[in-house]
Amino acid sequence: MLTFVNNTLISFLEKTKQVAQRIGCNYKDLLAVMNSESGLNSRAQNKKGGASGLIQFMPATARALGTTTDALREMTPEQQLDYVEKFYLMNKRTYVRSEERRVGKECRSRWS
Repeated sequence: MLTFVNNTLISFLEKTKQVAQRIGCNYKDLLAVMNSESGLNSRAQNKKGGASGLIQFMPATARALGTTTDALREMTPEQQLDYVEKFYLMNKRTYVRSEERRVGKECRSRWS
């Protein structure tokens, strides 16, 4: 649920567009993910699993990003977007590396 004051909402949307561009997706898709995960509520918290924030960061994920779920909940939505970006960039690199290894193995087995 968007409860930002108008200037904050505009600023959040602009930053979302910038983050989406840097991670290589459409900003509307990024907004849809955040809406699905938290209702666009940066303070959202899943009491059972401990996930928090715009994209429901798990505690271990937050630590891997250099923060905590408690700290994330205290951030403004705009501040939290920095961690959303870090998360997607971190996982994009991991996926690309694993995909390169898989393709490399397939190529080696075909040409061996």
